[in-house]
Amino acid sequence: MHLVALLIGDPESRAAVVASLRPHTHVQSCLSRRRLLALIRRFAVAAVVVGLRTRRGETNAAFVSTIRQRRPDVPIIGVVGLGSEEAREIVRAARAGLSDVILLGHDEPWAVVRRFMSGSAEARAVVLDALATFVPTSVWPILEYCVANASTVHGVEELARAFGVPRRTLARRLGRAGLPAPATTLVWLRLLLAAHLLEHTQLTVERVAREAGFRSALTLRRQLRRVAGMKPTEARRSGSLAAMVWGSASGLRSLQRERAAHAVAG
Repeated sequence: MHLVALLIGDPESRAAVVASLRPHTHVQSCLSRRRLLALIRRFAVAAVVVGLRTRRGETNAAFVSTIRQRRPDVPIIGVVGLGSEEAREIVRAARAGLSDVILLGHDEPWAVVRRFMSGSAEARAVVLDALATFVPTSVWPILEYCVANASTVHGVEELARAFGVPRRTLARRLGRAGLPAPATTLVWLRLLLAAHLLEHTQLTVERVAREAGFRSALTLRRQLRRVAGMKPTEARRSGSLAAMVWGSASGLRSLQRERAAHAVAG
């Protein structure tokens, strides 16, 4: 289930938004800016919903800008009532990086938030199901973590810290399972996620790149060309994910056989 982080100062507005979202997604309501920033730093959130004014009536535009800087990949949805001052607040927040607005008394909050449910959760589930058919169970927790946190795990060192082991230990674990080096494995998993999103959503290449954990659309294009020999437009065609998974499985099994033969010969 998606995780939506929420910070709304007005209790009545907060209750209305939570009541609308909770039947459809997991909502973490925060009582402070610091708590919300800590939450989006640690977890893969699908969206941030924030009141455009604090409980004291002060603007939250600067905080919207902070969220956008910390998590450029996450949609930010503002909550505001109707009125001339609120209209000016929307303009200020939009310039700071706001993605959309929930107009209280007019919009159904879940209908607005749902627009930004990118399909990443479904993509992660599909990729994991495909991997389960040929990846050894000994490294499953590592791959599961990589897929679930693709947009927030930025390198091998960070991945090693998440499992409390040195980088070399991580590499040995993957190697014993017949998998390539951690950095290569991480790119491979991101490409599988990207292939599913390209094939099954209408997200832009830039958004797909962010969802899959690539630094930019250019990086995604280069890796897709290098590893799979295709362009994003070609990956949107039906069957691209299946083809990549089949190729990965064949390559992995071949690598496992080579390493097993080498071990016997040694």
